[in-house]
Parts: sequence; C-alpha cells; structure tokens
Amino acid sequence: MELRKYVFSVLVSGGGLVASLATAIFLARSMGPSDYGLLVLSMSIVLLPASFVDLGVGVSTPIFLARCLGAKNIANARKILFDTALFSTVVAILFFLLMLLLLPSIVDIFSMPGLYGGLQAMIYFIPSIFIQRWGYSALNGLGYNLKKVYLDRLFGQLITLIIALYAWTHFETVEAVVAAYGVSMSITGFVACLIGMRACLKIDRGKLKAKNEYDFWHLIRHGIPLNLSSVVDRLFKQGDVLIIGLLLSETAVGIYSAAFKLVNGVKQLTAPISAISAFNISKSIGEKNDKLIFLHYRGAVLANLFFTGPIYFFLSFEAKNVLKLIYGAEFISGSVPLQILAIGFSVFVCIGPLGALLSALEMNWIRVRVMTFLTALNLVMNYFLVRYFGLEGASMATSMCFLLLYIAFSRIFPSKDQHFVSPIIILSIIFTLNLIGLKVDETGLFHVLYLVIGMLLLAGVVLMCLNKEIVHKKILEP
Repeated sequence: MELRKYVFSVLVSGGGLVASLATAIFLARSMGPSDYGLLVLSMSIVLLPASFVDLGVGVSTPIFLARCLGAKNIANARKILFDTALFSTVVAILFFLLMLLLLPSIVDIFSMPGLYGGLQAMIYFIPSIFIQRWGYSALNGLGYNLKKVYLDRLFGQLITLIIALYAWTHFETVEAVVAAYGVSMSITGFVACLIGMRACLKIDRGKLKAKNEYDFWHLIRHGIPLNLSSVVDRLFKQGDVLIIGLLLSETAVGIYSAAFKLVNGVKQLTAPISAISAFNISKSIGEKNDKLIFLHYRGAVLANLFFTGPIYFFLSFEAKNVLKLIYGAEFISGSVPLQILAIGFSVFVCIGPLGALLSALEMNWIRVRVMTFLTALNLVMNYFLVRYFGLEGASMATSMCFLLLYIAFSRIFPSKDQHFVSPIIILSIIFTLNLIGLKVDETGLFHVLYLVIGMLLLAGVVLMCLNKEIVHKKILEP
C-alpha cells in the first residue's frame, strides 16, 4: 500500500513538472528576456531570505507533530500547531515590514528601476508564503503527505499556470504575473490550512493527553540545522541569478534563467528514479544488506545517465535551435551557457540519489558541510566569472561546482566499496561526448573550450589535494 502511494506521488509530481515547465516556457516566450528576468529576480529576492527567517520552524514542525501523534499526545500536537502558526504570523509581519523598508535600497543596489513594481508585488504576498509553508508543514506532520503532494505538485502548479496565463494575456505587466504566483500561493496555502485545521477538530477530545510538555525553543533548535541545509541548497541554485542581476541586467537574468530551466527540468526526470531507489535503499538498510544498498545506488546512477544523458547531449548539440524553437530568437544568446550547463548537469545526475544514501548511512552532516563550502565557492566564482565572462561565466561556475561535488563524494567514500563510478571514466565520457556535440561559431567554441579546460584543470588540482587522509581529517571527523 505504501509503495502504491509512493508511485502515485511520483506520477503526480511528473504532471506538476509538466505544468511548471509549460508556465515557464509560455511566460519567457511571451514576456521576452527582459520582463522574464524581472519576474525571476523579483521572486528570488523575496523567496531566498524567506526560506530562513522562520529559523527552521517550518522544517521541524512535521517532525515534532508526527512524534506527538505517534505517542498519542494530541494536546501537544494541537499546541504545536497553534504555537507555530502564531510564530509564523509574527515572522511574516516582521519580514513584510522589513522588506517594505528595504525596497528602495534593494532596487538601487540592482540598478533596475523596472524591478520596483515586481518586487513590491511580491512583498505584498509575503504572508501568503508563510501561510502556504505552515499549511504544508501541518499536512506533513499530520500524516497527509499524499494530499500535500497533490496540492503542491499538481493542483498548485496547474493553478499557477492558469492564473499566470490570464495575468499576462490580460495585463501584460510583470506586476500582474508576480501577483498571479502570489494568488496561487494564497489559494494552496488556504486549502492546506483548512485541511489541517479540520483534521485537528475531528480528533476526539476524550483522547487528549497532556504529558511530556514540549519545549518550543527545542523545536527551533532542532530546526535550525535542517533549515541551514535547505538555505544552502537554495543559495546553490539561485545565487547565480542574483549575481547576474547585480553585475549584468534583467535581460541577462531572463536569458540565463530560461536556459537553466531547461537543464534543471531534464534533471527532474530523475525524481522517480531517486524516489524508487530511496525506498529500496531504506529497505536494504532494514535488511542490513550493505552490498544491496550500493547496488541500488549504482543502478539509480546508471538509470539517471540512461534517461538524461542523451537529452543533455542533444542540448549541447542543438542548443541554439532548441532555444529558438522553445523561447524565441531573443534567447539564442543563451546557447553557449546552455551547452556548459548541459555538461555540468551531466555530471550532476551522476551523483545519483545522494540524499537517500547519506540518510540511510546517517551521514547527513557530511552533505551539509560539503554543500556549505561549495555554495560559498559557487558564489565567489560566480562573482568573478560573471564579471569577466558574462553568462558563460555563471554557467561555468555552477557546472564547476557540480563537478567538485561529484569529486568530493566520490573521494569521501572508499573506492573499494565502489559506491561511485570512477570519476575519471565518467568525466572522460561526458566531456568527450559533449565537446563532440558542440555546434557553435568560432567565438563560442573558443569560450567553451577555454572554460572547460579551466574546469578540468581545477578538477585535477582537487583530485590531487582531496586524498583520503585529508577527507577523513577535515570532513569526516566531527
């Protein structure tokens, strides 16, 4: 029964992914790179800090709720829901006022007068962000995981698609599209909260127990490390957009975001593979079958390559035509960044379901440390490479960090266990195929070769330095 729910959630997520990609493609093609860049930047500037200002309460709430329900401590479960709702409300109000106060300064920092309207519209929907987050946390903690998946991954994406299409076709302003996303968050958040509150009211009051009173500050202390990992992941994925906005223009943000959306969308094809492998890995842990754990893991890596490798190769080969066909001629200048990102994501999918593997081995803290370091490195490299190479530099920095992430984890695990395919073999195959597939003019080819050679040189330095002893001394030892 659980596996059946698992498969349904994967299929629903796939449907939501199609709707999400359709929304992005329509908006980018209709709005053009400049307005689309303002849309992406407006949302990123608000959503990024919003992901950590709640101090991890949104992450830890489902865990503490589930524990209380498991112990049949219904009184504490209700108290957690009330306390976290009150805390989220206070944080939302304070964050809303802070962003309104900082709005003129943020616009001045980015030197984009057109950013003001979109950013202001997004700020007005900050309460919706926290309502949605609290509602989803409540659903997860109360055991309504499948309803949350339907609401977030399918219904939410379809609502966003419909409202965003209406907003642009009728108003043709960035502010209207931003508001469309805000309205979608408001609707899904309200529905999630309604389901969660009804579930609480249905509980028999005679079953209420008040034992082992929970500590709200313990909930925060538990959530901060988990929240740190979430923030690091978001920074890793969105930091390049912010730096492009700071150093280049809204048009550059739009072109880069459109290219990134394609390669990241292809990677989402690995989500069902990761979900199935996570189930198998966890089951193998229960059976204490170490060999089977890594057979499942390597099988997932090979499946990732099988399904995404040909697509990334095609994107490298026909980047210019793909961008022209999907987004329009205005986005053709993103062909070289798309090629470099395709190379980087080819490496990224080779990491496989790393989160499931590390969770099974109780090694999540390693991922946090490595990702924190690489995120900081990614931001620094983005700053300097974007300044000198433009969009090619941004895609180069991101791809290089994917490569370093792969190398780091392939070296952390002892080679005798064969958890990872040999980095030398993987990199040789990927770079050879993608370089053969490059179909650009002489200037574009020069840039790509120059950047890829730099990536390989840095990778060689890391491979020489990141030996087993250094890893165990600097990373593995607490």
